[in-house]
Amino acid sequence: MKTWLLAWESGAGLGHLRRLAAIARPLAQTGDRIVVVAPEPEAVHLAFPADLAAETVPAPALPAPRIDQAEGFLPSYGAVLRDLGFENAGYLTAMTRAWDEVLARVQPSAVIADHAPFAVFAARGRFPTAVLGAGLDLPPAHGSSFPMVIADAKPFDETRLRMAFAAAAAATGRPNPYVATAALRGDRRFLAGLPVFDPYLNRRLETHLGPLGPRPAPSPCPSEGAIFAYLRSDHPSFGPLTWALVETGIPALVHWQGPPDAGTAALLATRGITVSHTPVDTVAELAKASVVISLGGAGLTAEALFAGRPHMVYPIHMESELNALGLERLGAGRRFPPFGLREMIDFAADSLALRDGAMRAALELHRDFGIDPAGRIAADIRELA
Repeated sequence: MKTWLLAWESGAGLGHLRRLAAIARPLAQTGDRIVVVAPEPEAVHLAFPADLAAETVPAPALPAPRIDQAEGFLPSYGAVLRDLGFENAGYLTAMTRAWDEVLARVQPSAVIADHAPFAVFAARGRFPTAVLGAGLDLPPAHGSSFPMVIADAKPFDETRLRMAFAAAAAATGRPNPYVATAALRGDRRFLAGLPVFDPYLNRRLETHLGPLGPRPAPSPCPSEGAIFAYLRSDHPSFGPLTWALVETGIPALVHWQGPPDAGTAALLATRGITVSHTPVDTVAELAKASVVISLGGAGLTAEALFAGRPHMVYPIHMESELNALGLERLGAGRRFPPFGLREMIDFAADSLALRDGAMRAALELHRDFGIDPAGRIAADIRELA
């Protein structure tokens, strides 16, 4: 029996865990042991089906150094690493040692990492490592530095990252990776995303495999369909978006992550809007919906596209901004402006152009990426071990 350690460290929502769950399914078919290391073990139970019987281990969590984070979107993955504390050699060393303890305890046959850079560095050269991402979170790593998200932007200086990696490597008995890309490259890399959302599209060696998980069948939008909204109650967008839904008078199902909000739930209920605090069957809900409202997470964005549903995105970070821009290029969705949310929802619900664009995109995706790559990726991971 082999042991597969699935690691996730950073990022909002359940998207990273759901990708790992999709890989765990074929890996577990032969009775192998699945161990999920995540900062929120309770979230693992939401993303992983109970029949997978995955063990959960809390990810190392040490007090992070104080960092003055820049305003706006981060220019490169190097800047993401800076904000996670990778420029602080002491912190990087401590996190590496903490991960060494986890790895020594689990003794995995391989590590599968989805946005888990500390785990990738700790496993480097010691355990076979597969790195998984959808686009922005899997930057090209074949060069001497991480490319800028916007090709012509001012390069991010990785000097302090290189120095911290060298110091942490020396302190923990590892060879110096010399560059940040080598430190986090992994042994195999799997790009489980779509080209239209990839900011590094023309700068890659990896092949786009398409998203992991279900591919909803495309179907015409119901003429009297409802809104399917996926929100976060702990984000500033929650109030404006829920109020806009109330004002439309259109039936809706609202699923939100984050703390409960009894007042908002009661208000929505008085307007005939159903609220779910637990994960819903998105495939079933998309079939009933005429439009999707979300913060632009990669998983739901892909599912809505495969279903042929117009999608309105309220971007909250770089990935959701890129997803919104990709939907606009396809003619399958729109970004919300800072104001006029209710009017935009009304427009999306009534727009035949958006429905046509979403259906065209769905048919093309089913043609080009109609097969879930989970089995193929799992087979390649098995070869690592």
